[in-house]
Amino acid sequence: MKEGMLWRDDLTGSIQASIQTAAVRYLTKYGRPPNRCHVHPDVLGKVQIIPLEGMVGGVTIVPDGKLRPHELWIGFVEEDERD
Repeated sequence: MKEGMLWRDDLTGSIQASIQTAAVRYLTKYGRPPNRCHVHPDVLGKVQIIPLEGMVGGVTIVPDGKLRPHELWIGFVEEDERD
């Protein structure tokens, strides 16, 4: 992901709510919706893609052990960057 935003959250609510909040902030800041979010594997559970309100296509969730459990790395991945 070439463009991203680190989001810290206490994650007291659902992971979906935390990602939704971060996605709205990302959209406001960068002018386009995110399509990828890295989260710590311990908070991921079995979620793979989360359809977010107002986000076309949703956000693909990627487990990332480099993050702390209360951090999200959210951003946009170009088609040619995708795995």
